[in-house]
Amino acid sequence: MKHSVIIPAYNAAAYIEQCLGSVLSQLGPNDEIVVVDNGSTDTTVQVVRKVRDARVQLLSQLSNSGIAAARNRALAVVSGDYVHFLDHDDLWASDRMTALSSVIEVQQPDIVSGWVEHFYCPTLKPTQTSQYYLPSKQAASLPGSVVLRLELIKQIGLFDTSLSSGEFIDYLSRAMALQPRWAKTDRVFYLRRIHGANHTLTDTTFENSYIKVIRRHLARTHALKRREDQNHFSRIHES
Repeated sequence: MKHSVIIPAYNAAAYIEQCLGSVLSQLGPNDEIVVVDNGSTDTTVQVVRKVRDARVQLLSQLSNSGIAAARNRALAVVSGDYVHFLDHDDLWASDRMTALSSVIEVQQPDIVSGWVEHFYCPTLKPTQTSQYYLPSKQAASLPGSVVLRLELIKQIGLFDTSLSSGEFIDYLSRAMALQPRWAKTDRVFYLRRIHGANHTLTDTTFENSYIKVIRRHLARTHALKRREDQNHFSRIHES
């Protein structure tokens, strides 16, 4: 069983080494990490190159074309049976792979999702942390808490690069339309760092993107329901 981890990185020098360390310590010798530098203007590339591990592959985009485009670049080269997504400023929970492996072994799912634990970056001042209240642990389908089988990804296709936010929610909505086997666990899969510059906290156009994502999801849900009703009617008619 091979695992691939996709990590988009933009001006990630402050966090990427710790991020990679949390992943590499849990991967097997045949697993892989694909870091996609998204046109960073800091020392991200140099920091990644200092990580002397054959499992880490670095790809570079000439400019910051967005997180969806970076993930798509990595999807073109990964070869693992299961694909993980992680943001450069976040960390894997220390027992993530142990928990995940037990779920895969028993259920052989297309998707596995776990919980996320939020933590405040030490660089934040107490006056800043009060602005970003979040539950310490949360059952949420975020990039770091969801693992997808590569065969399912091939059916879904690429991430939508027109979305500035909500692109992962849209991706999971497209996955759900294929009616995959989805296994859920209450184990924490990853640790989400809150540092004030998180994309979800700074994207001023997120409302338009999320409205688009919600409308698409509702349209897919209605279409799936119509197909199910038609199939049900056909079975009754044939009997």
